[in-house]
Amino acid sequence: MNGLLGQIDVGRAVLAVFISIAIFAAVRLEQNPPETGSFDLPVDIDKIPAGLLLVGGQTTTSVQVRVSAPREDWVSLRAGGLRAFVDMSKGTATLDEYPVGVDTPDPRVRVVEVLPPRIAVRLEENIDRSVPVRVTRTGNVPFGYEAGEPDADSTVSIVGPASVVRRIDAVTVEIKLDGLTVDLDGRYTATPVDGQGQPVVVENRNVRFTPAAVRVRIPVTQQLSYKTVGVQPNIGGTVQSGYVIEGVTTEPSAITIVGAPSVVTTVNAAATERIDVSDASATFARQVSILVPAGASVVQQEVVRVTVNISPFVLSQSFTTVPLIEDLTPGLQVVSAVPSVQVVLQGPASALRGLRPGDLKVSMNLAGLSAGANRVEAVVDAPPGTTIQSVNPRLISVTLADESSNVPLLPTPSPSPIPSTIPSSIPTATPTALATSIPTLTPTRVIEPTATATATTTPLPTRTPLIP
Repeated sequence: MNGLLGQIDVGRAVLAVFISIAIFAAVRLEQNPPETGSFDLPVDIDKIPAGLLLVGGQTTTSVQVRVSAPREDWVSLRAGGLRAFVDMSKGTATLDEYPVGVDTPDPRVRVVEVLPPRIAVRLEENIDRSVPVRVTRTGNVPFGYEAGEPDADSTVSIVGPASVVRRIDAVTVEIKLDGLTVDLDGRYTATPVDGQGQPVVVENRNVRFTPAAVRVRIPVTQQLSYKTVGVQPNIGGTVQSGYVIEGVTTEPSAITIVGAPSVVTTVNAAATERIDVSDASATFARQVSILVPAGASVVQQEVVRVTVNISPFVLSQSFTTVPLIEDLTPGLQVVSAVPSVQVVLQGPASALRGLRPGDLKVSMNLAGLSAGANRVEAVVDAPPGTTIQSVNPRLISVTLADESSNVPLLPTPSPSPIPSTIPSSIPTATPTALATSIPTLTPTRVIEPTATATATTTPLPTRTPLIP
């Protein structure tokens, strides 16, 4: 009986505890009721097995999680305190659906629902493969240069998902040769291609290339060299006596040659074929070829136009004579001595050599002058083919007087004949070598003979003045 009573008392005690707990929970619940809400959470992929890779990401990147928590906990609950994940520790290399788990920061925070509860995830085998490197060249090096065969890394190692790596048959590097005149040595990003040579688009960040950039070396050598040089006319022979070469011009004055660098560097001027000026007496032009050494050639124009400027050999000759008196006013007479005038003529040797007495005329025009001292200009009539270089004196003092005056007349000298003192042999200008492509102008030579004409005076008939 006592045992039965003891069991009844224990039962009552336990029941009392439960009732107390229930009453406490009811009071607590009434004071701190639960709150429910939803959060959008990103999904983490955890524990991917070794040798496998996540490919293309999961089909669902976020889930909606509905949770419940007491009011006092709910007010401090944030989405950052929750984490949605998929445990891939038992995943295989295929596309499959896996349940979504949620970690909560407090045991009193209860997950009510996850939408969607499962997401699809694709795993693939992570493989390593070596593929060859192919170098393709586009364009061309400039004319005169040659590009050698490229030397590049032979293979590239690719690590990544099997579905991507197995599509790649090789990697290519494109090198542009346009304008390249020196050796090329650099690293370039390779493009993966499939078996048909089509590019393979690699978007997965888990694909790695080793080396990341392929080193390529291409030697470039200069086969031909260019150089612009002046044209040097090759003049031979002697111009006609009494003529001289004043200058030689070429059109164009410079040309571009091309050839082996060892040859082109030694060429400083391009000579023309020989131009014979023998017995030439006038300017002439001629088309001639350009001569360049073996191993070089002219890029475009192989002939040039050479103009040889030839002019008469100009001399100067001095003459001394007495001016003639012209147009003296009737009733007046010259009572002063008329001085000699020195005239320097310039002209071709042929013109000066052919002068005859009377060809040179120097005169004083006294028209309109009155008695007394006067200054009159000496007027020179130059012979044909000559020009007047100087007259000395240019102004002559002349004294006039009435014929009826008793001023004694002074003898008036008569003009002397023109001397024939021109050298019988005129120096002949010989062409000089032209050192550069710029035409050389041969300076005019002037020869002044030392012999001059000496004026003689022939007295005029004297008149005896009337003595009152």
